Amino acid sequence: MALSDTVTLLDCSAGHRAVSLSTFKREWKKYCPEIMVSKPSTELCWLCEDSNTKIQRSTNMATKVKQHLIENQSNHLTAVTTERSLYNECVRQAKETINVE
Repeated sequence: MALSDTVTLLDCSAGHRAVSLSTFKREWKKYCPEIMVSKPSTELCWLCEDSNTKIQRSTNMATKVKQHLIENQSNHLTAVTTERSLYNECVRQAKETINVE
């Protein structure tokens, strides 16, 4: 259930009239400007974000350019996967070491 749906339910159950989402957002900014809704976050690194953006914008580019962008992203993902596996192995070994002692 969205926040606006919850507010509407609360307002209606208390005998108040419901407001539209745009009115709700405007009033929220007016009375509580320090409280903001966070933007959707991503767990991608900057290089992944940048590469994905370039690939998405490459629709009208030459095939060789697109291929180069995709190869760069693929190479990066391979390196990241290797790094992540190494990290997970280090974490596993550290947990085993702590549990042994």
